[in-house]
Amino acid sequence: MSNSVKEPSGEVPFGLPESKHVHYGLMYDLMALAFQGDITRSITLMLGRDLTGQSFPESGFNGGWHGSSHHGDKPDNIALYAKINRYHVQNLAKFVEKLHNTPDGDGTILDHVLIYKGTNMGNSHRHAHEKVPVELIGGIDGTFKGNRHIVFPDNVQRCSNMLLSLLDLYGIHRDSLGDSTGRLPGLS
Repeated sequence: MSNSVKEPSGEVPFGLPESKHVHYGLMYDLMALAFQGDITRSITLMLGRDLTGQSFPESGFNGGWHGSSHHGDKPDNIALYAKINRYHVQNLAKFVEKLHNTPDGDGTILDHVLIYKGTNMGNSHRHAHEKVPVELIGGIDGTFKGNRHIVFPDNVQRCSNMLLSLLDLYGIHRDSLGDSTGRLPGLS
């Protein structure tokens, strides 16, 4: 009887990669595989905690993420902070492209999922919780219309209103969520 399982050729990596860039790439690959295999319908990826001193040299800036967020509203410092954020958005774009290029039923994986990319502050230098940017990417089985940029009046809408509206798109109807005050108009 022959053995159908072959020993791996070459050295098998053990543990976490030293490079965060490689580590994040592997995490995005694992998420894509989990969606492709329908192993899960929900994934959370947190790239660092709020107070992290983590740096991302691949971004073109060696300073720490948290420290650079306190940019003093100075254009040069904001530009350095933007390099780190651009780096993360570029990595997310590669993940989105992978989902867009992976067939799934009557479309692609991206047609059937929703990616929520967010942050906890609109202006991290001032610890301001208004004007918090959120990116929503995907189709939720055709219920979510993309290719839009929606701006709401200052301090009128809450993230919880958006989350409550997203639940509606999934067919989960609740009266409230957290400190929600209603639905987000124009999201569906």
